[in-house]
Amino acid sequence: MSQLKVSNSAISGSENQLSAIFSSEVTLYLVDVSGSMAYSIPATDEIFETASIMLESSKIGALRDALTNFLFLRKSAVEKGAKDTFGVITFGGLDNDNDDTKNVKLIIDPERPNFEMAESKISAMRAEGGTPMGAGILIARNNFVRFSGDFFRIVLISDGQPSDSSSRVLEITKSCYEEFGIVIDTIFIGNPNAASEKRGADLLKTIATDCGGNYDEIITASSLKQLLADKESERYKLLGHGIMLLGDGSQNS
Repeated sequence: MSQLKVSNSAISGSENQLSAIFSSEVTLYLVDVSGSMAYSIPATDEIFETASIMLESSKIGALRDALTNFLFLRKSAVEKGAKDTFGVITFGGLDNDNDDTKNVKLIIDPERPNFEMAESKISAMRAEGGTPMGAGILIARNNFVRFSGDFFRIVLISDGQPSDSSSRVLEITKSCYEEFGIVIDTIFIGNPNAASEKRGADLLKTIATDCGGNYDEIITASSLKQLLADKESERYKLLGHGIMLLGDGSQNS
């Protein structure tokens, strides 16, 4: 499981100190809803001896399922006293007009998270259009100026190459980390060994390495849901509030 990284703050002392550090965290999930997210991935890595077919899911379907479960866990944590801030931004779409920012949408506002509206927006996500990754990262960066905190983080979830150049994306992400102290975790969805997807996986790996973050690869739909749940549980254990979260939201009480 990935280890949470903290910017310039010592992880030492009492649980109260830990709570103070992590309760001031602001995390923005930046998720790819471009056309290639309609492609299929295995639903699970389980082998069914009696079945002769591979169970599959679309990448966008896996993303909707994982974010819906993530939202359930977030709401549960807030009800139990968690105070960290989060938001969700999507990038991808058909509203072009040579302006990539039109294809970047803030679907969960970190200042005013509305869980009911967010669930509806996540259910309505569709995979279409290009991949304005650079524009998405810039808009995520600009959202952090509304907050004061010890730790800013972007979790970038994508399946491949951006519509804007990779060199431009790397320039933007390095600026986020070096000038603004924003850590960037990346999650690649797909098969990193496939010729058509390897360059995208390599880009996300480089972003995480350059920006003090963690890199994860997701090759099945079920593993994305579990990864986001694991990240939530890990963070809330560090919060010191005694919040314990299960991987499947349907099992929480």
